Amino acid sequence: MRTRYVLLLSGGTLCAGVALGALLARHALKAYLMMAHLAYGAGFSAYIDVQHFKGTPAAYEAALTDHLHELDTSAQWPTDAYPKNLIAFDRVITYARMSDSQARRGANQESARSLETAAAICQQLNWKSCSGPEILALVKRFDEHYGLKSSDTEPHAR
Repeated sequence: MRTRYVLLLSGGTLCAGVALGALLARHALKAYLMMAHLAYGAGFSAYIDVQHFKGTPAAYEAALTDHLHELDTSAQWPTDAYPKNLIAFDRVITYARMSDSQARRGANQESARSLETAAAICQQLNWKSCSGPEILALVKRFDEHYGLKSSDTEPHAR
């Protein structure tokens, strides 16, 4: 009888240890995953900026499209560091930048579609107004305020 209690107690202790270890590992890995995701986002941002100022319009738009695909993937697995509202905001900004680039190269229909998409996503953010011109003006102010423009070159190496 005593052996049975010892085995049950040992098995229970082992199960509790495994569960506690898994919980602690998950917590630690979540922090590492969050840091890796933020580092990846910073690298992606640099890639987009370089394509904007040194690449062709097609290269810049390809980088923006890649970013939109990454945002779609991130939307499936939002985190505390990158919640759904921030992903939606990033998508609005990206579609607006895509629209601006398309308009610069004369693709007015594509530009209008991108801006309409930005305005539709904007509705999720509960802004007072989500018109295309207001979104473009916001992106311009945002880029100027946060220094996301090159002082020594024009976009698309012009």
